[in-house]
Amino acid sequence: VFELLKTMDEALNLLQNLLGWAKSESDQIQMIPEKLDVHDLVEQTFRLLKLGSEHKKIELSNNVPEETFAFADNNMIKTVLRNLLSNAIKFTPVEGAININSKLLDESVVLEVQDNGNGISEEDIQKILNPNELFSKLGTEKEPGTGLGLVLCQSFVHKNGGTLKIKSEEGKGSTFYFDIPLYTETEMA
Repeated sequence: VFELLKTMDEALNLLQNLLGWAKSESDQIQMIPEKLDVHDLVEQTFRLLKLGSEHKKIELSNNVPEETFAFADNNMIKTVLRNLLSNAIKFTPVEGAININSKLLDESVVLEVQDNGNGISEEDIQKILNPNELFSKLGTEKEPGTGLGLVLCQSFVHKNGGTLKIKSEEGKGSTFYFDIPLYTETEMA
């Protein structure tokens, strides 16, 4: 049963990524920024990917303080968080840990998806961040990928005025982080 659920989850994720990418590439996707409760978005993402994290006994920690608000497109940021967390689960070994952290800058919120997984070589980081290259590797339990998720993440983060970056050391884990505009009361005006 677990294998079937996992396969269905992977198929759904691929379909959502393909649809998002197609809409994004054809400029059919409309960005509608709104006030987002970032802590709640992380909790929703944890619930969505609970099956994979529980199967690998991975501890998920939401370190985003409550009342942290961003001004960005809800569906795009959900897609980015889902993809980044899904990748972190994929590359984190059994009984590993994943933290989602946030930092407040002057006018933005930086969200970090930090894992203690395999880590990524500098050469592979360059491939991942190249939007013209679909890059994919098998996870710690041989989980496959398409390479499309991170291309979509970069596009969606960029559309929301931010940049996707990676810090990693092989054997010590990775941190994928991106910035989105901070919500201020002036957004309402």
